[in-house]
Amino acid sequence: MSKRCTHCLGRRHWSRDMPPGKRLLTAGALFVALERGETEKVRMLLQAKPQLIRAADELGWTPLHWAAYDGQYQIARWLVEKGALIDAICQEGWAPLHLAIQEGSRVVTEFLVKAGPTSIC
Repeated sequence: MSKRCTHCLGRRHWSRDMPPGKRLLTAGALFVALERGETEKVRMLLQAKPQLIRAADELGWTPLHWAAYDGQYQIARWLVEKGALIDAICQEGWAPLHLAIQEGSRVVTEFLVKAGPTSIC
């Protein structure tokens, strides 16, 4: 029986019963790496599976939301360079810029403003 993760609403990730090559290529694995600030793992996952850049967790947070929330400037910059949606809105109505401001990350806030979000309501 596969293990279930509450973080990604029961979707499998990091599960021991998954083939080793697939364990690392899931949205759940990406969000775990983002939460932990594992920059190189984030890059590796997104290089292996670029479509994950627009993945969203159970709250609608994208990888850029997580980077903004955690004040991870290098990851945020890299995500935007790779095509992350700056204006992505989560279920609570927040864009990554809102989270950077809320968490007091001046560097990420300034970067996202300069990167050009089109809506800031």
